[in-house]
Amino acid sequence: MAGPAEVYSIVIVGNMNPRIHHPAWYEAVEVLSREEARVAVASPVMCTPALSQVQFDGLAVLCLQDRWEIQSQDARKLERMLDIAGRTFDTLMHTPIAAFGLNFHFVRPAGLQDVGLRLAELGNDLPLGRKAGASDSALIVTTTALPGGRVLQETVSGVPEAAGYVRVAYNVNHPIQVESVLFELAPLLRAALKEDYPECLGRAEQVAKALSVAQKE
Repeated sequence: MAGPAEVYSIVIVGNMNPRIHHPAWYEAVEVLSREEARVAVASPVMCTPALSQVQFDGLAVLCLQDRWEIQSQDARKLERMLDIAGRTFDTLMHTPIAAFGLNFHFVRPAGLQDVGLRLAELGNDLPLGRKAGASDSALIVTTTALPGGRVLQETVSGVPEAAGYVRVAYNVNHPIQVESVLFELAPLLRAALKEDYPECLGRAEQVAKALSVAQKE
């Protein structure tokens, strides 16, 4: 039986024009293949001045006025997501971009009956003066400044629909640090994914292992 769904996304922060983000445009500028565009048009499509949404082949693209995002539940699609994001904004090179983020939501079995409760117990062991309850559940959020201006936020939590699993979610924020107003985003995304994904995956595996070991002890 498959475990709870994982989520992977690339987010671009800037001044967007949602109304152009239609499957026909993506095909016209050769970001999507003809088949991908056909599938997208056959799926629910929204294209308005405030919001556009496109879905195809296990991928979802959402464009708001201040952000663009591509998301999937399949880690094997990360390369295609990167390719679409890079091609989109290298085509839209005049779009002001302030930052981009890579998000990885990993889910692992933890060998615990209730991960949320165990995290709450760990918190209750701290001298915070709070009153513990039998139904407590907690998540732990940590923010870390990394070299190169990256900021990593790690969230460790239980999974409500599968209490024995731990969700370890990472948001890695990358401020745009380039001298030129016009630049290619694709190489920045590719370098970030190459560094961030294995680092975050390794961190997530360590968290799941530590919880499992703590249970056995």
